[in-house]
Amino acid sequence: MPSLSDVNFGKIALRNGLIQPDGLWQGLRDVAVAYEQGREKVLAEALVELSLMVKNQADRVRRAEALTQHIRAEKMLGRLAVQQGLVAYDVVHRHLESLKQAGFRQGGLGQMLVEDGVISRNQLEGLFDRQTLAMAEQREHVETMFSTYLQGLGDVFNGDEAAKLASLFEEGGESSSGSFSAAPAPAPEPAPPSPAAATSAPKEARVGLEAVSETGRPINPEDCPIYGYELLGELGKGSMGVVYKARHFSTGRIVALKILPLRLAQDTAYLERFKREAIAAMRMNHDNIVRAYDFGGSEEYYYLALEFVEGTPLDVCIAQQGKIPEMEALKITGQVAAALDHANEFGVVHRDIKPENIILTSGGTAKLSDFGIVKLLDMEDSSLTAPGTTVGTPYYISPEQARGDDLDIRSDLYSLGITLFHLVTGELPFSGKTQGMVLLKHLTEPLPDPLVFNDRLSASTIQIITKMAAKKPEERFQRPREVTEAIEQIVSS
Repeated sequence: MPSLSDVNFGKIALRNGLIQPDGLWQGLRDVAVAYEQGREKVLAEALVELSLMVKNQADRVRRAEALTQHIRAEKMLGRLAVQQGLVAYDVVHRHLESLKQAGFRQGGLGQMLVEDGVISRNQLEGLFDRQTLAMAEQREHVETMFSTYLQGLGDVFNGDEAAKLASLFEEGGESSSGSFSAAPAPAPEPAPPSPAAATSAPKEARVGLEAVSETGRPINPEDCPIYGYELLGELGKGSMGVVYKARHFSTGRIVALKILPLRLAQDTAYLERFKREAIAAMRMNHDNIVRAYDFGGSEEYYYLALEFVEGTPLDVCIAQQGKIPEMEALKITGQVAAALDHANEFGVVHRDIKPENIILTSGGTAKLSDFGIVKLLDMEDSSLTAPGTTVGTPYYISPEQARGDDLDIRSDLYSLGITLFHLVTGELPFSGKTQGMVLLKHLTEPLPDPLVFNDRLSASTIQIITKMAAKKPEERFQRPREVTEAIEQIVSS
């Protein structure tokens, strides 16, 4: 299947008019067919073989792609250094600007920070380890996204998919988060704008959003495209938009402002999904759910103002600690189960329970976030999730969700059980080279014994994990509060 390098190659080629979406699709399909036949083929090779690009063009794009990867790695290293509290943002920004002026061909950010005496060699090694993990997670996300897209198209591609393919490349090739202003790789040759650029927001509307990531400083209130909010910094990017730290002018409240890009807002399905997330989040008010304060449209953007939570996502905790202590993991799981019990009262099925969507505050409070693929049981859902459609994250998905069956809250309990398994063992129970392999294991393979990965787990905890992750919904806990009660008995004993 297409790799992250293929995605970045395609993005550069599209942006510079070297390939059209239909030709790019042909190249991607050729790469996918080769993969299915047990052969390795990169996109550049496929496009040249199909006579859709000449070799010298492909070679220039590959050099630009390699430089893009290098720049992204340097920015990731700087971002991690700031997040770990090892260095100030201004120091990293200054060094990245220096590297940019040198064309990213002299030294490296890590070496500069060590030479300045800002960090030690041991700290740099730790940053390199986290950088490798973060880049691998980003690569896996992008590759899974594109594999799913190609499988959905099958052997049919027409003009209707052209804009969507271009938009997907616009998202898939970008870094998942960050705000450093290192320049992208230079274009291999001048060319007209790509088809994706034509569907982007007008320049006047984009300036306000881009100003934050380019300067790292607040923008002027009159320049902000979201009326009533001051953007303070970029928090991250995802398939459903960009999230900014923002301040509400009237109340002074700091929020996480989730903004749906114009090109996605023009897609009825994306906009409907974004609205459903807003409806679901604004229905609920629970200590263990990220609250929603405001939803609306401004200057052709749709936005959702969410509670700004100071904390660490559980996937980062796992990456840092290897595994979470049993009692702590149980308390976290109990809090998320309480959140799901509240959501269930409003007919909400989250459908994407995983460590990445659970934020742990410094005080030990777990906050469930990201209701982007939520199912509202009291609303017609056929337009977004037709029978047989699979949504969610493969590593934590329930068997019925993998089959595309109708879901209820017990599906979220399965995903929470897999999450608890991951927390206490540091390992995923099911993995594979492709999304399909992982889904098949959820459907057919028994849950591995957690004791194999952590022989200190209590029998009570293993029993909870096993019951939550039962293949058949009727064999699981039937309500989230049952999970909370079972965990309370263990924690209090």
